[in-house]
Amino acid sequence: MAQSSFSSFYSPSRERIFRTLVLAVTVLFVARLGYLQFLRSSELLERSETQAIKRLTKEPYRGCMFDRHGKIMVQNSASYTLVITPNEFDESCIPLLSSITKMKQEEITEIYQTNKTNRFAQIKVMRDVDADVRAAIEESHEYLPGVDLTIETKRTYEIKARGSHLFGY
Repeated sequence: MAQSSFSSFYSPSRERIFRTLVLAVTVLFVARLGYLQFLRSSELLERSETQAIKRLTKEPYRGCMFDRHGKIMVQNSASYTLVITPNEFDESCIPLLSSITKMKQEEITEIYQTNKTNRFAQIKVMRDVDADVRAAIEESHEYLPGVDLTIETKRTYEIKARGSHLFGY
């Protein structure tokens, strides 16, 4: 009975219609792919570059080191770093940034110009930023687009002996 219902459904004209429909959809997809790949590739590439993802590099936490008596030899402390993201940064902010950080405008401009190869990679301008500068940057944050503070860890050595080759920089 199953064969008879199939044979009553099958006809050469239906098969031709189905094959034509599948072929038309395939041609339509290939034509659209060709249009996007060859004719609009430069426009789509430009749009994708302006909507890229900002990558943030987070360095791993390094543990403390103790001597055999339980006294700390090496530990981590917080260190604030002033960074610029070239995609968001406006160069007209350099005078304000210079007055806050007490760095020369030329020095900030040089750091910015030499390191802005990737417009989403953060450029480190100043390390170990003190509390007064951090407060001034946070107060002026709306006037400093693309300027941020990041927290990094810095190794501090509690012992007098020199041994960075053993303990790590």
